[in-house]
Amino acid sequence: MKRNIHNYKKFLLNKIKYLFQKTQFMFEHLPKKIAFKLSRVLLLSEIKYFIPKLNGAKNQSFLFSKNMIKNSDKPDYYINNYQFDKMDSFSLNVFIWSKFFADKDLLNKKINYLEIGCFEGRSSVFVLEKLQNAQCFFVDPFQEYEEMTESTNQKNFGAIYENFIFNVSKFPNRYHIYKETSDSFFDKLDTDKKFNLIYVDGSHLNDDVYRDALNSYEHLENSGYIIFDDFFWSWFPNMKDNPFFGICKFLIEFKQNLEICYVGDQLILKKLK
Repeated sequence: MKRNIHNYKKFLLNKIKYLFQKTQFMFEHLPKKIAFKLSRVLLLSEIKYFIPKLNGAKNQSFLFSKNMIKNSDKPDYYINNYQFDKMDSFSLNVFIWSKFFADKDLLNKKINYLEIGCFEGRSSVFVLEKLQNAQCFFVDPFQEYEEMTESTNQKNFGAIYENFIFNVSKFPNRYHIYKETSDSFFDKLDTDKKFNLIYVDGSHLNDDVYRDALNSYEHLENSGYIIFDDFFWSWFPNMKDNPFFGICKFLIEFKQNLEICYVGDQLILKKLK
């Protein structure tokens, strides 16, 4: 009992600290109007997703600094058995995505799903399992690049690709793989091709994220959603090189046509028109 009380207290203190730090960060780097709007949705997101986030904390034994590289075993929320032996940077999103998919009536809907940046396919197979009527499009060059090798020391992309293929192959006829960059993919994509849900988790460089955002927006159905990963991720020494600034540039430019649905370590936007 005392242990549970201690963990819940630690969880609440972590949430308060998180809200304060992220709100301060946004007001330091954004115009006040958009910083206020994002901070408001951040607070509402923490309230609305309190239980999913608590479940996420329980799932990692309240270790908020969990080593995503060493702790990479297959979580028990998957139905099938998969080959995962690289880093796990997805598990913290699972309970949030589950609630979001349910709230937005996506679970049984026939949709086109696009994922930019797949790695071993943890998010890929989660969507394939959860959204059983989704037709999925996966884009990733599966090549070593400095951002990944320097920040997480993930280098064997041949093995990573093999794991990905093994994992998604459990869902025949429901996916398409494009082993190329997102720029190349969008350049060749039919202008009329639309998606209902897009997950952007490719290159984290500001300019690359901004370009992925623009291209995704052009191919997003009205009332469709874009999920940006690592909204507050800040690995690059030059702060302005990080994804936050590319995402916010896009958000400010298209603010009249976007609804901010969720703010946290990920950002979820809805296209209004």
